[in-house]
Amino acid sequence: VPFIIICYLLVHPSPDNMSDDIEKQSASLREQGNDEYRQGKYADAVATYTRSIEVYPSRITYGNRAQANFRLNTIESLNCCMDDSKAAMELDPSFSKGYFRLASAAVKLGKLTEAREVYANALSHFNSLGKSDENTAVISQAQAALEVVEKVEKALEQYRKRIQKKPVDTNLTDFLKDDADRQATIELLRTAAGQITHDIEIILPFVSLASSMEYHDEVIAQISCLMNSNPFRASKELLWYFGLAYYELSLIDEAEDIFNRLHRVDANYLSLEKKRRTIASLRVVIDTATTYSKGGKFDWAQITLTKAIESEGSYSKNMKLVMRTHRAIIFMYQ
Repeated sequence: VPFIIICYLLVHPSPDNMSDDIEKQSASLREQGNDEYRQGKYADAVATYTRSIEVYPSRITYGNRAQANFRLNTIESLNCCMDDSKAAMELDPSFSKGYFRLASAAVKLGKLTEAREVYANALSHFNSLGKSDENTAVISQAQAALEVVEKVEKALEQYRKRIQKKPVDTNLTDFLKDDADRQATIELLRTAAGQITHDIEIILPFVSLASSMEYHDEVIAQISCLMNSNPFRASKELLWYFGLAYYELSLIDEAEDIFNRLHRVDANYLSLEKKRRTIASLRVVIDTATTYSKGGKFDWAQITLTKAIESEGSYSKNMKLVMRTHRAIIFMYQ
């Protein structure tokens, strides 16, 4: 009989032993995924973590796969990151990284309301656990993140209400109190706009704020990306910021082309005619100075450019820089 029992146990291991073997196999796969993640092979890591979860789902592996998906940084992978973070938190409601990964992925997807709710849930949960150094750190981080998201949400809500009534004269910066708020907002919106290039609800306030903060290169890059994917998605407001960015960078041909397109669609934009006249005026100044210098009248060319440079409020800094460059070139050949 003892011999029969021993044979049975060899063929049919106990449930505890089976469970240990399964966990070890899952852990081995997870370590393999960790190695792939450290090497920057995020897609491979996701696949390996998936195999580990299929063997034995654990909070650690779900969390690791969430991070790898976050690193892949596509719309699909960010949604998977959110799903994995939620799965990890179901297994361990006190998994703090789950809250922050979930909220960060939501921000990247432009889901600010969901991000706010995640941070609020984190505050509620960790406040209920009592005081500890770890809980205090999580609460402090969640509180700071929640305040930023709430400010951005409030500013966006005010912006969207006003832009429906006054699309010509509305900028997101009007609803942000100080430079710190503007900087936090631009960073948050930059992330979302860079990820979801087709979402006007994110791109328009982003370029509005970026324009007021003089990030003109970013405005051009973002709208160009949108128009390359779908030229018909560019609204009048976006065209305005597009032309304005070119104008401020003294890319006169490009600015003139955009403003002319916008003028054909809607001539009511504030300062549009003034900017069109300024572009025309700059062309006259440069052409006049060039004509003088070609005729050997270098002093006249210098005087023409100097008067334009010293004029108050007529030209932007970049336009004056263009004129100074022309003046320097003329001086070199004089």
